[in-house]
Amino acid sequence: MDRNKTAYSPKRNAKEKLLTILGKSIKSKDGTEARISSNSIGKMLHGLDNTLRNGYTAEQHYAAVLIIEELFSKALTLLTHKSNKRGDNSNIIRLAAPF
Repeated sequence: MDRNKTAYSPKRNAKEKLLTILGKSIKSKDGTEARISSNSIGKMLHGLDNTLRNGYTAEQHYAAVLIIEELFSKALTLLTHKSNKRGDNSNIIRLAAPF
């Protein structure tokens, strides 16, 4: 393989896409707003174990990451609850979108 050419990498492609929307706010169909942060990008790129445990493939995971803005704009809130972490007063919001 030519060292000047890099192999196709779904994770690398997802990271490049996410970095273009870093700091951007996006809204769900029912008005929930989220901001794409370095922390959220890290979770999307490194959340593959959960995806695999839920029966999806790595390819499906990174395909969803690539269209996160579209998915989030179609998402609806399923569940909201207080964080379980001690001293954390934030709410955890679970959304779902058709894929």
